[in-house]
Amino acid sequence: MVDLALTDAGITPAALPRDVELVLREGESGTYRFAANHTGGEVKVVLPDGGRAAVPAGAVEVFREPR
Repeated sequence: MVDLALTDAGITPAALPRDVELVLREGESGTYRFAANHTGGEVKVVLPDGGRAAVPAGAVEVFREPR
């Protein structure tokens, strides 16, 4: 059901590992992506530029995209 709502809204969900949360915030100095890893092991997330970054178990990493 959620997938249909996202498709109708034109939103493509991020491909994230299970139990990893991604929050996007925009401000005057750029866009910030917060990746929260709620698992017991390190996970890799894909960044907008196609690169990959590690997020340690139980940690939050912040990635800044300048304007």
